[in-house]
Amino acid sequence: MPLMVKSSRFLSLVFVTAAAIAGVFQLQAQALNLPTQKQDIVTELITLKSQNERMGKEISTLDMRLNTIDSNLNKLNSEVVDTEFNLNKEMNILAKRARAMYKEGRQHSSLQLLLQSKSIYELITRWDFFELIAKQDIRLIKQSKKDRSRLIRLKRNYIDKRQKIVTLRQKREQTITEARTIKTALEKRLQVASKPQMIQVAAGLDSAKFYDGYLTSKQSPMTGLGAALVSAGRQFSVNPDLVVAISGVESTFGRHNAGAYNAWGRKAKGGGYESFASWEEAVFNQTQYLRTGYFNKGRTVPVTIGAKYAPGNGSWPGKVTFFLNDIQSKR
Repeated sequence: MPLMVKSSRFLSLVFVTAAAIAGVFQLQAQALNLPTQKQDIVTELITLKSQNERMGKEISTLDMRLNTIDSNLNKLNSEVVDTEFNLNKEMNILAKRARAMYKEGRQHSSLQLLLQSKSIYELITRWDFFELIAKQDIRLIKQSKKDRSRLIRLKRNYIDKRQKIVTLRQKREQTITEARTIKTALEKRLQVASKPQMIQVAAGLDSAKFYDGYLTSKQSPMTGLGAALVSAGRQFSVNPDLVVAISGVESTFGRHNAGAYNAWGRKAKGGGYESFASWEEAVFNQTQYLRTGYFNKGRTVPVTIGAKYAPGNGSWPGKVTFFLNDIQSKR
């Protein structure tokens, strides 16, 4: 057989094999519904738009808190000034009284003045007078102590509020910087996004708002993670409904967790329960866990998932299904 014919057949075989391999990968991607490059842009835009909106709300919240603390600080400052003025006034009265009694004592003691009374009436009058002065001085001393303690508390409160303002202003500046960075990234991505992609982004943001609303109705600490649930769901091709439903069964939607931010009862390999650094990390980790440990192995419905996720717990699939239906009924 001529060499050129052999080479031609060899090249044809190579192309056919390559095409077959490519076809297998394409079928796998379709079967798993893996995110494409276009989906990556959509996911990024959903995340950026959600973050941009959240940053805007956070800045508004910080502004409101700053205004409230500023107003309280002004009132507190006036109260500090008034209390300090009254305290100084009382101390001046006591000081004048002490000086007067000192001068009187050098000339005539209180006892001498009482003994020099020419009648019982004068004696009683002088006694009442000295008793009245003594009571007045005791009252002023007690009031001064009370005002001094109050002034100390007010000044401490004033210092605390001033420190809160400093901290909030620093946080606000940091948030504004982050918001600018996100906005710049968002504007760049919007420039290359197509109309179909923007339609997907709008749908993703609507889904994110739905999950936030649903989690709010359940008094869940995961409220605000709608965008993370949608993004993780797109990245790993897992319906966020399932992630939310399992959290409902395992922790009442994150209200009673097994470990830090572990709303899904996930056990650790070395014993105990998994812990995460944040809710967002937990959402992505749980979604990926469902993809690699269950969906990729054909476990895609509550019954088959539950056999591995909660072995021996026959009610688990039914509870997950209940919450899945509940989520659908609210949509």
